[in-house]
Amino acid sequence: MAFLRLIRRSLPSKFAKVGPEGSHYHNVIQQQRHPVFIHPTMLPIRTSCSIFCANQRQFYNTTTATDQRGGSSTAATTEAGIAAASLELPENSDDTTDLEDGDLFNGNTTLIKIEGRTTDEIWADYLHHLEDPNATDLNDCDYISVCMAMKNDKHSPTSIKRIQTLLRHLNERGDRSVSFTRCCNMLMYLYLEQRDLNSARLVFDGLLRSDKYQLSYVSVNTLLSGIAQLGTAKDALALYNSLSRQDLFPNSIDTYRRLIKVLGVDFGHVDPCVSIFEKLMNDTSGGLPTPNIAFYNTMLIMYRFAKQPDRAWAFYCQSLMSDGSSVTPDLATYYTLLKTLHQLEDGDSNRTTRIQTIYQDMRRLGLKITASHYQAMGWDALEALRALKKDGSQLTVNDYNILIASAVKNNKFEDALAMFQELWKEGDGANGGVHDNDNGIEQQQQQQQQQQQQQQQPNRVSPDVYTYGIIMDALVKDIEQSAAVVYDVYEEMKQQGVLPDVVVYSCLLQACSRDGSMDRAVGYLEEMQEFKIRPNTYILNNFLGVISQKPVKEKQDMYCARALWDQMIAIGVYPDTRAFNQYLSLLSQFVPTVDPKEIQSALSRMEDGGDLDLFSDDKHGGHNNSSIPMGGIPMSGTAKYMMNIYRTMRHSKGKLSRPDFLSYSILINTMVAQGQTRQAMVLFRDAQTVKKKMGVDIYNTIMQGLLRDNDLHQVMHMWQDMKANRVLPNRVTYDLVLDACEQLHLAESFTTIMQQRELDNARLARLEEARERRWTRSKSIKQRHHRDSASDQQNLD
Repeated sequence: MAFLRLIRRSLPSKFAKVGPEGSHYHNVIQQQRHPVFIHPTMLPIRTSCSIFCANQRQFYNTTTATDQRGGSSTAATTEAGIAAASLELPENSDDTTDLEDGDLFNGNTTLIKIEGRTTDEIWADYLHHLEDPNATDLNDCDYISVCMAMKNDKHSPTSIKRIQTLLRHLNERGDRSVSFTRCCNMLMYLYLEQRDLNSARLVFDGLLRSDKYQLSYVSVNTLLSGIAQLGTAKDALALYNSLSRQDLFPNSIDTYRRLIKVLGVDFGHVDPCVSIFEKLMNDTSGGLPTPNIAFYNTMLIMYRFAKQPDRAWAFYCQSLMSDGSSVTPDLATYYTLLKTLHQLEDGDSNRTTRIQTIYQDMRRLGLKITASHYQAMGWDALEALRALKKDGSQLTVNDYNILIASAVKNNKFEDALAMFQELWKEGDGANGGVHDNDNGIEQQQQQQQQQQQQQQQPNRVSPDVYTYGIIMDALVKDIEQSAAVVYDVYEEMKQQGVLPDVVVYSCLLQACSRDGSMDRAVGYLEEMQEFKIRPNTYILNNFLGVISQKPVKEKQDMYCARALWDQMIAIGVYPDTRAFNQYLSLLSQFVPTVDPKEIQSALSRMEDGGDLDLFSDDKHGGHNNSSIPMGGIPMSGTAKYMMNIYRTMRHSKGKLSRPDFLSYSILINTMVAQGQTRQAMVLFRDAQTVKKKMGVDIYNTIMQGLLRDNDLHQVMHMWQDMKANRVLPNRVTYDLVLDACEQLHLAESFTTIMQQRELDNARLARLEEARERRWTRSKSIKQRHHRDSASDQQNLD
């Protein structure tokens, strides 16, 4: 709430409110008020909360909140369709829904209340029960529930220590072996969340060596998943071979599936997986599990990731369609196989023949061919829709979503709109839309009428939030469409009573960045908060994009950006490299440019607040007169804050948050402009250390700073570095190096470089022509956007 109030103060008093008061939509919002921006340690624990990820988009599903999708596009999610289900595996960590040692909770009640309490409250209650001599002994339910609460609070620094303490208590009792194993599994899970594979292995090895406790299949699954993220294929094979020799590898087909996924899908080691499959198939002792259709599907997915369509087809014919096969292919089998066959070249006759064979096999087996399969076969979206209707299939909104997403992906937006309009008309006929009404009784009557109409016409479907997300995502990425079109689709969605999700708001914020509507963007953030929709990295990126599109940026804008940035981190939404780069780019515009020839005047300007510096006090890492850094110029508070962000990126454990070429470019340009040329050189060497190749513009920027600081020998070192790394110079580079040669009286080098520039004239001319074309194109796009914005404003007026 604090950051929204802060943003409010930075905006004009006139604010376009999104969602009128008194409307049905506004009433729904009021019924779902909930502050979303709170620290994770203050969040109550919900035992039925599950968090999962699909196609690099985080999906959040809780018992008290609206289903939410992460990301900015639904097309990629719906395209996966059925195939995602074929790789669904049991959770790594123990949960109340996954009891490997019988129904442990059956007939038992917990003495410690978990629901609706923070982890601190749960832990205090747990310690109270242990210390109270008159308290009833805790049962397995209590220990596991407390441990699960600590595990769910995985970002807390105390969770691991608390589970370790709980394990010591269980070990002292000595009669809770099942609970001890399960709590060890959760401890392994937390270590892996902290990217500490070695500590997770120590816990696993301790269970393996223990005579008192036994490994469970969840223990093996958890470690295998950790190896997939942090280890190697050699580690996975060593674990499998070691446990197999001791007859300790779990006799569970799901564990074998996970092993195949780790070895074959994650690491691409196909041959060991084939050997494991043959071992299972040739087992006559009955001591090994029998592969089911999910296992076969995982093998096909392995061939798909390995890009081996011929081996996938041979596996299908020999293992699934042979006379002796006891397993029947399902929808996921054929979807995966079709996607794999598309790796063959377009002109390959085998591809067409095999797809036709699959089509006939599905017909023969009586399997329903869905929109996902038509899309995987390469059918045109409209043709697939006609085929589905001809077959008499009862189309669902998911079928429409898949086909609309396929049309958008193939740049057939008119077809996508036609299918969307058809779906909208069908749904509009079914429910007639939801109209604004202040009377709650009349709203209930409308809803009852809609339910009766839907029962009378069960085959009718209407667009859902995914449908609108696909259309809005396509519109916002189309440079020919104005941002107002996206807003219109959103208004239509509200009139239909479809509740938005994080993808919809991500599209809306992208539209706001197109027309620079800061007030509207803040309104959407408020709606997200009122709807209890948890923001993600895409929301942060798009909001920063709105600020970056403002022609004139003020201090308040960056204070708003930092408030949102800090709040996102507080709730566990960690920025990716793109978000870091956008934030650094915005901050760089508030770093004061300092002339090293005027140090005293620069110091006085900073002291008097003449330069625009966001964080000029020591509290935020600002400068003081007693601290003169490398170049003799005091580094501004904003520049120091940027360097702190860079250090955070460098030490990030996730690869998606590490500095890239753009990160180093922004920082180096900023440091040189601020008079910190030596700091820019340190950044340049850091980039070279992590194998980030810098372009000619970065070399030019550093050489300009070195010339300004009269460090002429370093200019020549940079010139030699460019030649060693095969970075071709441009005209600016030649001018800078020749200037340094002239001041250093290097006559021979001056002559040689002049001759080289003469020989390089043709390439330099082509570079200038290409730059001119890019500039002209960029100018035309900006002018068109300006005309569209002006036209939209006139229409609104």
